[in-house]
Amino acid sequence: MRKLVILAAALGLFIPASMSFTDSAKAADETGDEEYFFVMNAASGSYDADRLSLDKIPTVVFFSNRPARKAGHLSLDDFYSVWNGDLEENRDNPPNSGLSVSGKDGKDHAVVILTDPEINASGITFTAELLDGKIPAAFERATLFIDGFNDRSARSGQTKMAR
Repeated sequence: MRKLVILAAALGLFIPASMSFTDSAKAADETGDEEYFFVMNAASGSYDADRLSLDKIPTVVFFSNRPARKAGHLSLDDFYSVWNGDLEENRDNPPNSGLSVSGKDGKDHAVVILTDPEINASGITFTAELLDGKIPAAFERATLFIDGFNDRSARSGQTKMAR
């Protein structure tokens, strides 16, 4: 009986907390002020002076910061639309990104500022300003982590991120 009382008390504390989280997430959904982060896994890529190319990206993973905590997948075309939905902000304050690559000579990591994405038949290319680390001229497997930015197009329901 004592265990049942403790369990009931614990549930009584948990349920109001979860309700407030749900209310916060709902409020964030209504304002459209979520900040989204993106992850791209590429089968290969290259870096030449200031152009970073990533090839064979099956999907772009996105997730939002709390309280909304949304997550999902986008095609490269949808990612490009999201980027252009916040184009002014991305030009004035482009996102930082972390790049982790695997190549013949081992693994390298870099921090870059990305601008001017271009979709092509094999993947996506960015203008990339190298801030720290090293990017080989050609590499195998790579993961790109793109710092958050608001998706202004999600507010109008134009992208798949607006759910």
